[in-house]
Amino acid sequence: MTSLWWARRDLRLADNPALVSAQEDGAAAVFAWTDGITRWSGRRSAHLARVLWQPARRQRWSTRRATRCGRCRGHRGGPGGRCAGRVGGTRVLPRRHRGAGRRRRRTHRGGRELRLIGSPYAVAPGRVRKADGDPYKVFTPYRDAWRRHGWRAPAAAARGDAWVNLGRHEDDVDLDQRAAHGDAADPLVNVHEFREDRIVEALADFVAERLHLYGEDRDRPDLDGTSRLSTALAFGQVHPRTVLALTAREKHPGARVFESEPAWRDFHADVLFHHPEALRTSLTPVLRDADWIEGRDADAAFMAWRDGVTGFPLVDAGMRQLAQTGWMHNRVRMVVASLLVKDLRIPWQRGADHFRRTLVDYDHAQNQAQLAVGRGHRPRRGAVLPHLQSQHASAHLRPRASLCGALGAGGRHPCVSGTDRGPCRGASSHPGALQGSESHPLVVARSRTGEYVRNMRDADVDLWMGHYTSPMKDVVQHLRWILLASDDRVEESIKWSTPTFSYRGDIASFYPQGSMAAVLVFHRAGLLPTTFPGLEPAPRDGRVMRIISIAEAEDRRDTIEDIVHAWIDWRDGAGSSVRLEMADAGVTPRG
Repeated sequence: MTSLWWARRDLRLADNPALVSAQEDGAAAVFAWTDGITRWSGRRSAHLARVLWQPARRQRWSTRRATRCGRCRGHRGGPGGRCAGRVGGTRVLPRRHRGAGRRRRRTHRGGRELRLIGSPYAVAPGRVRKADGDPYKVFTPYRDAWRRHGWRAPAAAARGDAWVNLGRHEDDVDLDQRAAHGDAADPLVNVHEFREDRIVEALADFVAERLHLYGEDRDRPDLDGTSRLSTALAFGQVHPRTVLALTAREKHPGARVFESEPAWRDFHADVLFHHPEALRTSLTPVLRDADWIEGRDADAAFMAWRDGVTGFPLVDAGMRQLAQTGWMHNRVRMVVASLLVKDLRIPWQRGADHFRRTLVDYDHAQNQAQLAVGRGHRPRRGAVLPHLQSQHASAHLRPRASLCGALGAGGRHPCVSGTDRGPCRGASSHPGALQGSESHPLVVARSRTGEYVRNMRDADVDLWMGHYTSPMKDVVQHLRWILLASDDRVEESIKWSTPTFSYRGDIASFYPQGSMAAVLVFHRAGLLPTTFPGLEPAPRDGRVMRIISIAEAEDRRDTIEDIVHAWIDWRDGAGSSVRLEMADAGVTPRG
């Protein structure tokens, strides 16, 4: 009896349960080159051809054209079934395409069994739920439950001698030709690594040499501080289990921070599993329908964003990097998405389509999460402000070739602060930049991002900050921006002689006497139905966060935003309990 391994989004030989199961009695392997793949961008289809080329040349699997592909729900005699019939196979073993709910479903057609094994995630979508059975809406509690749930150890490596050769067939795809056509139609400066052994080797080097710095360097696009695993994960050349098994051996904080990245990936997939409509629609409104722009202004603003001539240094460098390399740093993705949606007011679906065409590491769940500028069910009501992000980066930024490519003379972006070319002087400093009236979307965007926080700022708090002399003043100011930008419903005022942030009650205040750290007191965080990491207990159900630098403030941004969002959800829902109303009489912040 021969089993057929139907390769899908698991294009690897190591840690592949479906392949190992198929090899129990001899395995043939096939990848179906469907009509859907012909609609991919040239850069993605070229990379897929390279990924398939290495095992194909060793006769480990075949790549066949297919006009109809068998589906997980009821095999229809697609390429998996046809190839199984040619080799006398009785089992077709693809990787499970969706979540946990379909794990055990089997379909029999023509005497053959379709058996779904494995998942491209550490924890399959749908498995991590709250105690009441509902899915999580906020990342931090999801991550905590995700850690408690755990994941399996990596599967054993596939055997190199347990293959059945399918031989040549008229439907075989010429992978060299596919790669050449993709490169010609959609060229990149450099080809992404496509060899599984090199990818695993690079992962091991990252863990050994740079993982301990990940917590400090992950948000700096000028440094090679990330793993660059996104493409390998998207094509299934490495499994998150393999990554987590390596990081589990490391005891330093950088490893724990890095482990949140597979958790984010699983969280986004979990949201899409429970809400498949999120592929093209927003789960909650991002802007009012009347706020989106249309017509020529929208087209001109989108093209400026797409071509990297907006006048915002970090945005322009990132968009040009994307065009030339097919990759963009995660922090920069958030910034460019925020500018497109919150400032240019162009529907996120249009940006998502552009990312789908240009990212080599494109993934439905991750891409839509970035372009919705959201966290799960709740798109950000605030914004990732481009001018503040550029200022934060400019303290360190020395652009490297992979960030800017050939964007300016000597490979330097002409407007990145911190270079010898000086700061950006606006969109007009870029060749091809738009020259618009005061009502033009880009002009409005530059004004809005410069004024966004100012419109929410309170004059009394500005006066207080002007007289504040603590060594932690810059950190306090940065935390202030984070709190105000987390949601546009958050307001600030002076209460208890210190800046206080509120929404239907007091959310947080600064403890002004802190000289070794900026102390942020979340007044009733202990009443929230969710717990948050890194907080110290305080009287009257309060919690305290201590931060010593702007870099640490950025590292804690997600937690701060999650607390704010949890507070707003609670106050809009069940947060009007008698206990809270009694507490609203006033809680003095304590450090």
